Amino acid sequence: DIHGHHGNSAWADALVVRYTADGDTLWTKSLGGSRDDVPDDILQTPDSGFIMVCFYQSLDGDVTGHHGSGSPWDNWVVKLDPSGNITWEKSFGGTSQEYGLGLDIVGNSGYIVAGSARSTDGDVWGNLGGADFWVLRLDLNGDTIWTKSYGGTGYEYAEDIKTTNDGGFIVVGECESSDGDVSENFGSQDY
Repeated sequence: DIHGHHGNSAWADALVVRYTADGDTLWTKSLGGSRDDVPDDILQTPDSGFIMVCFYQSLDGDVTGHHGSGSPWDNWVVKLDPSGNITWEKSFGGTSQEYGLGLDIVGNSGYIVAGSARSTDGDVWGNLGGADFWVLRLDLNGDTIWTKSYGGTGYEYAEDIKTTNDGGFIVVGECESSDGDVSENFGSQDY
């Protein structure tokens, strides 16, 4: 059932399958390049398309703009039309490792993406050490409105993000730090 895989059996593509209400396949898309491309979240957008966040290593195929040598991970945000064709795709990160893990739609004005960042260059700034929660606010075309790093000198991993009724956002994830933006830690990894 899978067509258009970009790598070999050792590497993963992001597989997107659209089903009918009865479970019949409408379409299948294999997205990525010749290295690992791992999807984490996908939502249907108000225009009946889809927005997806991945972390990836590929330097070719559907992917453009990787910030490292292909070994570190970058965030990959992909906008699909209702038929699963790529409308646009954008890479975010630096020369170390970034993981895009959660996203949400911000009304009719764009998207919010959360994950973790280890870099201190490229699109990442304000890293407090280790890995930080990394939040990106994007417009409808995937262009950056702002980015923020939250955490301490340990390792923080944002797992998901949602918009709130007051126009803000709430982020959840793992935390090892007890300094910087983190007021208290009870052990190795806290929520």
